[in-house]
Amino acid sequence: MEPRAYESDAAGTPPVFPQTASLGYPNTATTTISATQPGAWWFYMIGEEVRNAIIAGGLTPNPYDSTQLFQAINNLRAGV
Repeated sequence: MEPRAYESDAAGTPPVFPQTASLGYPNTATTTISATQPGAWWFYMIGEEVRNAIIAGGLTPNPYDSTQLFQAINNLRAGV
């Protein structure tokens, strides 16, 4: 898995933490509040966490292998 591989329109640099971040918990839309929108920073942050786990598990991120996080966890548990 390579979380930096997108279908199109990827930026050359990572996004920055939003200045007007809405801190709290995700929610669905109601009459008084809009549904939570994760945004580029959230996707980047989650992707980097996964990517770092894959690298720590001794693997090179590969966009064609969707089992790498599982493999990395197993490698880390086994002390590989």
